Amino acid sequence: MRNEIWLSLIAFASPAFGQSTTPRELFSPPGDMWLLPGSGFSTTDKYYGPTSPSANWVVSQWNTPEDLPPFQNGDTHNASLHVHLEPDHTYTLEQSGQALSCNRTYQTGLNDVHEFDLFIGPNNANRPEYPVATQNVSSNFSDIRHLYHKITVLPLFAQVMDTECPITRTVFLTSVTLTDPSKTQTLFYQLRLGIVQVRNGEIETTLPPPFWFAKGHDARGGRVGYYGYDDSITSYDEPGATVGSVSAYSIDLLPHLVSIIRDGADYGMDQDLSHWSVRGTYHGEVIWGHIHVRSHWSGFSLAVQ
Repeated sequence: MRNEIWLSLIAFASPAFGQSTTPRELFSPPGDMWLLPGSGFSTTDKYYGPTSPSANWVVSQWNTPEDLPPFQNGDTHNASLHVHLEPDHTYTLEQSGQALSCNRTYQTGLNDVHEFDLFIGPNNANRPEYPVATQNVSSNFSDIRHLYHKITVLPLFAQVMDTECPITRTVFLTSVTLTDPSKTQTLFYQLRLGIVQVRNGEIETTLPPPFWFAKGHDARGGRVGYYGYDDSITSYDEPGATVGSVSAYSIDLLPHLVSIIRDGADYGMDQDLSHWSVRGTYHGEVIWGHIHVRSHWSGFSLAVQ
């Protein structure tokens, strides 16, 4: 009897048979990269201009005034964008909003603020015609206990050119994308690491509170089953990244993501955690208005346990 109790305690305290206690990296680390045209929200545009044919990460240049030229020796730039890859696989991102309109009309016909994004992300099964960075198929959320994320950012500068646009701002962020194939739902979870913006004529760096930016419908791209949540690193009791300082983050995203899914019940999100898993990730810069920004990135890791 005592042996049976002891075996039961072991089973309760131990991971399921065959389940590793070592975190599993979901994606290979950033290395060689492709370029994705900046036409907006299309998922059919062809990649181009890679640093090598075996590249399995990609630079996304959403809503850019001008597409980047192909990489040359790890570097590509134009008047609005600059991406530079170092031999140690760290990378510098730079954006200028000088040619950016204050507003633009999106494919749904919505006229809204012109958001200009420069993101780095791993290629996944959405684009199987290119080398993929996926190392492990992500377990669903009912099977994992942690989603560990590490990333380091050094905002190098953020210069306001003018305040002609009502919104003049840059955000440094990292993100994970969750999918639920059974309900054809997607959650874009964006975690703001730092911000520089003009408010009431003053420069402000206080990170804003979390909010839903999409509740089942994409007002700009027209997608349904589309959910978006902007969070801030201060939600994890971590300080925001500031210009001129290195910020290295190591956090467990899972508790926050589960809480967001639960809150999303009010907007029709599927509540079965076994239907949700990580599909992708991206990080980088976003700008609105006439602002010039540069940042250096390293140390990416996304792992489940």
